[in-house]
Amino acid sequence: MTPSRPLPAIGLMVLAMAAFAVTDMFIKLATQTLPPAEVLLLICAGGAAAFSVILVVARQPLIAPALMSRGVMLRNGAEIAGTTCMIFALALTPISLVAAINQATPLIVTLGAALFLRERVGPRRWLAIFIGLAGVLLMIRPGGSGVTAGVLFSIGSAIFMALRDLATRLVPPAATTLQVATWGVASLVPVGAVLLALTGGGRVPDLTETGLLAAATLALLVAYYALTASVRLAEVSLVIPYRYSRILFALLVGLTVFGERPDMLTLLGAAIVVGSGLFVMLRVPRGRP
Repeated sequence: MTPSRPLPAIGLMVLAMAAFAVTDMFIKLATQTLPPAEVLLLICAGGAAAFSVILVVARQPLIAPALMSRGVMLRNGAEIAGTTCMIFALALTPISLVAAINQATPLIVTLGAALFLRERVGPRRWLAIFIGLAGVLLMIRPGGSGVTAGVLFSIGSAIFMALRDLATRLVPPAATTLQVATWGVASLVPVGAVLLALTGGGRVPDLTETGLLAAATLALLVAYYALTASVRLAEVSLVIPYRYSRILFALLVGLTVFGERPDMLTLLGAAIVVGSGLFVMLRVPRGRP
């Protein structure tokens, strides 16, 4: 593991969350007229190409032994599952609800960090984790009409993104952040191609759709690199709670761009999740579990 640098890691995490919200906005706009699998394929192909060019400019090898490590492989697998779920969730569900459900990711990461990375989590933080997960149940209201395909994709995205963030801490220092980011995005290209073939194929995007895809790709590059760097600079349990800033950006985008008005139960559930995450976050810097 790399030495801990909390302040830069936190700043990068907030930047990543803002960029992810912008990426989600452009993806949702693009999926209104293009198949989700085509959007996944084109954005990730563009991202992989851009990262590869940056690697060449930075004089870093595209292929290295460290990239074949268990941590990188696990991270890429989780990236494939999590991003695929996210694309379909955005196509089927209001962006504010997708973001609210994904606020469970930091709680899942903190839980996983305690179970698998042996990071310290005491009784009060355990309680906060379970209260936060109860907030997620309040948002999706199982047993009612709230559980849709889009909601299930959102839950899947939260789980796999948590696994991705945990796996990032297992990546050997010899693998640079840029190399890890490049292979993470590139791993999604063949998946997008297979999904597109299985779902009936796509079409050539028009000028407006091309602009949306290009903007989404650029925002994704910023978000992806900042997130990868953040999780590698400090303990997972310290930086991941700052992912809650994403809900603020997502609510703003949902309100101003899509005219979304989340209901009170969704807002209450999101508030519970965020409050639990803030408690977990505030416990870490003082050195108490």
